[in-house]
Amino acid sequence: ATFDYDDFLTRLCAGITRDDEALAYAVELQNRAGTTVGAISNTLDGHVIWLDEHLPELKELDLVMMSNEVFLAKPDPAIYLLALEQLNLPAEQTIFVDDLDVNVRAAEAVGMAGIVHKDWAVTRPQIEAWLAS
Repeated sequence: ATFDYDDFLTRLCAGITRDDEALAYAVELQNRAGTTVGAISNTLDGHVIWLDEHLPELKELDLVMMSNEVFLAKPDPAIYLLALEQLNLPAEQTIFVDDLDVNVRAAEAVGMAGIVHKDWAVTRPQIEAWLAS
């Protein structure tokens, strides 16, 4: 049997989807004066290929950190500290949003504010309230 890399990538990335609302909001935040936006993703090389192709919005963010490229993954505190270092921001001036509680708790443990995301109708006002505080 021959190995079909494109088929492998399609199957590997089958569970990944665009979140248009999240991407649009991230870009909107990125364009606000004084606001920095970054993304941290636990990924594989194949996922990065898919993300680069299907999420061009990521290129507009100040930081996109892929776990496979930095050899760290959430919830390892070191990945959050590396992101803060690369953004040149103190933890107290950052908020971390993730759909997994364990990842948010790890970010909070290094001093970031945190939100466990389930629904943009809830998460977006929480982010806006934090930004206004």
